[in-house]
Amino acid sequence: MRRIRFSFVHGGLGLFLLGFLLVSCQEDQTNPVVSKTGSSSQVAGTPVPLGKVVPRNLADFFKGQTNPFYWYDPSHDWYHYFVDYGNFYTAYLGLPTTYTGTITEQPLSDGTAEVVVDLKSDNAFTNVYQVVAPFGYIMGASVNDVKFNNATAQLGSVRLYWDFINTGLGAPIPNLSSKGTKQVKMEATVYGPLSYLAQMGPTGTPGEAWTNQVGLLTHTNGDASADGYTAEYVKVKVVGKNK
Repeated sequence: MRRIRFSFVHGGLGLFLLGFLLVSCQEDQTNPVVSKTGSSSQVAGTPVPLGKVVPRNLADFFKGQTNPFYWYDPSHDWYHYFVDYGNFYTAYLGLPTTYTGTITEQPLSDGTAEVVVDLKSDNAFTNVYQVVAPFGYIMGASVNDVKFNNATAQLGSVRLYWDFINTGLGAPIPNLSSKGTKQVKMEATVYGPLSYLAQMGPTGTPGEAWTNQVGLLTHTNGDASADGYTAEYVKVKVVGKNK
């Protein structure tokens, strides 16, 4: 991921830019494909003891996701990998995406709260874009092409683990970023036909793409340091080949 370019120093989770982004597709962040776990952590006048773990609704995470990001790798930064970890396009594109997982939080002595999001998604909208010539999607298609031009949506899996410090117990969960982040892990895989732009064979060649990102972040003056990533990979290959 190289870190989140939107706010992680040296970015790796870059801001995902599309012709049009989240107009209709942000209208329903709690659609029925989402498997909700836990209950709201609203504390109706009763203080929660320090260190007590409180469950939250998984939909709280999706409500806070307003800017989708792609992921990349400093050694192969021409591959930009996008997977719908935030339920941005499920309802908009009518996809069979499912989300399961948990959110827990616990109050800290300074009034903030540590929040852990542990999310898994299957059949999530995925694409890989090549940002050097020949430019274009080497796997999957854009949201616009799926919606309006009958392109096939490529569907993959993703596991996201995000441990961060929030402003307080029950506070809205923000858009994924480095602010307050202690640890973030992302692993995603997709199988499907490669386009000729990948230069790995003719269009339709069976392919696999995956990303693995592990950030163990330290902080200076509240901001994530520039050197916290122990893994930041994006790989694309022909199925059955090692490279």
